[in-house]
Amino acid sequence: MGTVFVVQSGDAWGFKQPPCSKGMIPHLERNEALVTWVQPKGGGCTDQFPVMRVGDKYYTMSLRMMKAVWSVSVVVVVQDLLCVTRPPPPPFFQAECAAS
Repeated sequence: MGTVFVVQSGDAWGFKQPPCSKGMIPHLERNEALVTWVQPKGGGCTDQFPVMRVGDKYYTMSLRMMKAVWSVSVVVVVQDLLCVTRPPPPPFFQAECAAS
């Protein structure tokens, strides 16, 4: 994690099966406590992205995993007729991002 820093730390994944397997989706549903938000060094709040901690390593989240975590709050933005799915920003950084 030398090129990014942790903005908001989430809980570690506590199961033997990987979180990306279909059988683990019920454990991800609406469970934002598992999400760690990171930001690239030199980047701004709009560059933040969600990852999950499995053991002592961090992994990016697949679209299926994001849909499970944010099943109600996934935002779809239409840009140039392309639908782009983005997870919501970390809760306590929304005001900072809105100001910039």
